[in-house]
Amino acid sequence: MSEDNGLVIPETLLIQFPDGRVEEMPLDQYLKGVVPTEMGLKKPIEALKAQAIAARSYAVTTRRHASDSVDMCTTTHCQVYKPKNRYADSDRAIDETSGQVLVRNGRIVGAPFFAHCDGHTRNSEDVWSREVAYLRSVPCICGYAELYGHGVGMCQRGAAKMAKQGASADEILKHYYTGLDIGEALQVPRTGFRRSMILGRVVDGRRQPRGDLRLVLRGPAGPVKKGTTTDGRFFFTKLPAGEWELGVRGRPIRYTKLITDGRNTLNLVVVVPDELSLNTRTMPLGYPRQLVGTLGYEGVEVTITDAEGNEERVVSGSAPEYDPGGFVADLPATDRFTLRILDRNFDFQVGEEGLWVQFIQSE
Repeated sequence: MSEDNGLVIPETLLIQFPDGRVEEMPLDQYLKGVVPTEMGLKKPIEALKAQAIAARSYAVTTRRHASDSVDMCTTTHCQVYKPKNRYADSDRAIDETSGQVLVRNGRIVGAPFFAHCDGHTRNSEDVWSREVAYLRSVPCICGYAELYGHGVGMCQRGAAKMAKQGASADEILKHYYTGLDIGEALQVPRTGFRRSMILGRVVDGRRQPRGDLRLVLRGPAGPVKKGTTTDGRFFFTKLPAGEWELGVRGRPIRYTKLITDGRNTLNLVVVVPDELSLNTRTMPLGYPRQLVGTLGYEGVEVTITDAEGNEERVVSGSAPEYDPGGFVADLPATDRFTLRILDRNFDFQVGEEGLWVQFIQSE
């Protein structure tokens, strides 16, 4: 088992019941109503331990109810919680694995599981939209001819069969989750655990790291000042929920409306061109009251202001179909608009046919 002293998990979770009631309960108490319900009765102890570690990892990493300000519900939407299903071996499995979580590159990761497969699990991208390095298809000895569930991660029936053949919880988990370790996490009060991070990298217009800049983060607990590392990276940690603005000292660069919820991590690429000298070229777009820009840099905030002073903010690169550094804004009406990019203003008249603006770096 890896030694991961930097890992923390909450002592308690906020659990929402189907009737809307919310209860705060100890993490392991919650798991004692989840593991036997998800895994079933009379399962080998090592399979129950594997399920406990997977369920604990899922519980402390899932974001499904962040907008409701709770951690988990008690249904199949998250993990099914039924304390009436508790029995001695499942309680023991949770007690003996208390604090243990699945870890990759020093971070706790979510660990999906399902009932049974048909001889092999599935790659994450074959079922969902994203490839996840540790969710790879592996052979399984569950003995079933059909898949039941999404098929990604740990096959619960396969885990039980592996345990019956003498496999340990560690061996089971490392079979179903490619390249993961089991780490020991410190349990801390929920209020101390629920903190967000804003991190990322600062680069110049050629995408080279900038290690000589100072950043200022303003928001509910600001201002907080940080310097970039030699490879251009920065980290703002232990942030409460709220709205933040990130600026670069001595530069007219602002990244606004950065929203944290007390648990999430925002990963940014901050672009700081050494010098931004732009010419423009325009052409009709053919889409009514729409403004499209091609800036050439990603991650630069563009403020669009109409004649009445109403503002809209977009970020270059947010419309990749208009690479490089494309952005799109739907306009309320035809009007004269001002685009502010870094410290420069550009004025354009946008008619019914819309407008495409190409920003060209001057030589």
